[in-house]
Amino acid sequence: MNPDDPLGLINPPQSGNDPLGLMAAPKAPLPAPKPEEPEMGYAGRLATHVLNAAQGIPGMEAFEAAAGSLGSKLTDNPMSYQESLDALRGMTSQIGGGTSAVEHALGTVPLLPFLPANPAAAGALLGGGDAALSADTDQSLAGRALRTAVGAGVGAAVGKGADMAVGAARGLLATPASAQLLKMQANRALSAKALYGQALAEGRGQASPPIQNYLKEPDVAEIVSELKNTREFQNVAEDSPEMLDAVYKTLSDRLATVNKGLLAVNPSKPNIGRFQAKNIKAAQEAGLQAMDETMPTYREAVKDFAQKKAAEDALNRGYEAVRSSLAENLPAARNLTRTTGDAFSKWIQAAGPDESHAVVQGILGGVKMAAQKSLLTAGRKAASKAPGLLRAAGDVTAVRAPRVGLLALRDLY
Repeated sequence: MNPDDPLGLINPPQSGNDPLGLMAAPKAPLPAPKPEEPEMGYAGRLATHVLNAAQGIPGMEAFEAAAGSLGSKLTDNPMSYQESLDALRGMTSQIGGGTSAVEHALGTVPLLPFLPANPAAAGALLGGGDAALSADTDQSLAGRALRTAVGAGVGAAVGKGADMAVGAARGLLATPASAQLLKMQANRALSAKALYGQALAEGRGQASPPIQNYLKEPDVAEIVSELKNTREFQNVAEDSPEMLDAVYKTLSDRLATVNKGLLAVNPSKPNIGRFQAKNIKAAQEAGLQAMDETMPTYREAVKDFAQKKAAEDALNRGYEAVRSSLAENLPAARNLTRTTGDAFSKWIQAAGPDESHAVVQGILGGVKMAAQKSLLTAGRKAASKAPGLLRAAGDVTAVRAPRVGLLALRDLY
């Protein structure tokens, strides 16, 4: 017995049947430890996230794979395009699904200024572009074309869905157009009462030479004479602020009558009416100039009234645009220049900021009233038509909000 090996582990004892120890199985050597892959550092992880985010741009994955293959040619480990693509996907696949979707959405943001305002068209371009510029090389030309068509269709559906969802949500949260109009009219009446009342108070006992000269003009003198024949003004002084106010409003009523005749399909006295309108406007401006010295608030009252009335008309136009979009029949000839989409687009080009805001409220209020009538029929159709009308009216939310939906659902198309 070896005193250094009492258990016989180093030199096991030989058996009688195996005096040479040939039957003793030699111990298998332990496998060599597998070299560990170097852990990716911060720079590598950052680069992976950047590469993944950039893939929100159609064709970027193919570009990254091609660039990786080309760059590897300068190293000791050159890769083919497919090997580079597999390595790239191996890196980006380690990113969580939610994080990856957010990064793809952020990567698409630089494209937004170049996409159409219509979300359906924008979604079709993104979805079709992803499929057409796919990094996969195992697709036939026909297969790639089919996937491009499918991708464009899915993208368009996602964009249209986001557009309708935003339009429906805004419409359901809006105030009905009828309630908005009544409120605007009440505000206009209160404002007019205050401003015109202030102007009349300024002018009492302040008859000036410009006012005396204005009252002597033939068309103005005719109106004063007619007013003096009424019970309300028979005892009112001709140069009083109340008479001047009545003259101005009479001119306004006459101008509205002339304009109504000119806007008809068959204009009433088209030639003389045009010149009558110009003459009435000139008489109104002459009256304002005569009152500027003694009744300066009167011009402000006229301007405020006109602006508020224009906003009311704009709200009506927005509502009418929604109502017309729901009609199944073609518009009547007399409405071709008033209620059609082309007429709406032409009108909005000349609209001011207050009118643009009011027309948006009219559109959304129209959606609300359609939904109140029938949510699944008229309401659904109005929610589908409203976004296009809102974009035509220059509503920024109608452009930006659906794009947020497109970005949030980027991985679906």
